[in-house]
Amino acid sequence: KGDNGMLNKYMGLIISLFSLGACAQVVHQQKFTIKGDYPSFTYQGNDIYAGAMNLAWTELSQSIIKAPIHLDSADSQVQRQVYNYNHPIFTVKDIQNDSYYVKSGRGQSIVDTINQEVKAKFPHKKLADLQLKLGKDDVLAYAYLAKAVQYQTPFAQTVMNFSGKKVKAMSATTPAMRANLALLDYHDNNDFVLRLRLKEPTEELYLIKGHDQASIKEIVSLIKTHGQEAALQNSDHFKVPFLSLLAKNTHPDLVGKRFLNQGFENNVIGVMIENIQFQMDEIGASVENDAVIGMVSMSAPSAQQPKDLIFDRPYWLVMKMKNAVTPYLVIHVRNSQLMKLVSTAQ
Repeated sequence: KGDNGMLNKYMGLIISLFSLGACAQVVHQQKFTIKGDYPSFTYQGNDIYAGAMNLAWTELSQSIIKAPIHLDSADSQVQRQVYNYNHPIFTVKDIQNDSYYVKSGRGQSIVDTINQEVKAKFPHKKLADLQLKLGKDDVLAYAYLAKAVQYQTPFAQTVMNFSGKKVKAMSATTPAMRANLALLDYHDNNDFVLRLRLKEPTEELYLIKGHDQASIKEIVSLIKTHGQEAALQNSDHFKVPFLSLLAKNTHPDLVGKRFLNQGFENNVIGVMIENIQFQMDEIGASVENDAVIGMVSMSAPSAQQPKDLIFDRPYWLVMKMKNAVTPYLVIHVRNSQLMKLVSTAQ
């Protein structure tokens, strides 16, 4: 295919990541891991799951191969990943139509179509357009999702300590701010579940402190089985760090694996990339997530004393539609790498 084919057949898909001001960070390529039914990856020591890759895999399976995908590998870890993607935990039923885009096709024209259609549907998209050259027989499956939410009342800006680091944060200092918070479960100051009330009635955002060894599946079950919501008292305290990330996962375990599906035996996964941009501050939270798979030919409760709901150690963040079974974003915040550090002069 020469210069018009995917570079080196397998690794030729190039995506330029957009770095947004305070969100500009070094993008790390990390080892893929499986946690229950949620395929997550590790970014700077923090575990992240986002739903776009589920949508891209399903699109490739249903629209191109028209069967569950099978790959040639004796590696049990690879086969677990394939099984989980063939039995997706996240589908289009878990997100509104105006919040996602999915497309697949062959050749260079599909790249141009995707870039045009995504920009038309999401004019404020910040993740970069696809930048690649495809041969006429190369196949591309792509998915993109975006969400932005705001709290009913903005929180106050503050600073706090997280695992010994001074970071920028938000806090609830007025009754209106405390009304943003619904306490779903409380055992002690290091084990509780909060829901943040949002302006968008169809969206939900949860913060869970503790459960450091839990899987994502267990965390999702936890927010489904909570008891009655309780309001915060005026004597209760709340702080949580701002978050900012731009992460990339290249799925090295699956790239280069040959398809076993009939009619596709001479094809391999040439590229499999997902990008996630997320920000959370005193106003609200926003997430952008895209995923691309390239297939190429081998030849080519109310407390009696004040509660301190302070997220100063590892915690979980979950975003989902109100009536959806599965969240579209889960982050296990383990360290301060995703936060905005405060200089010693402040």
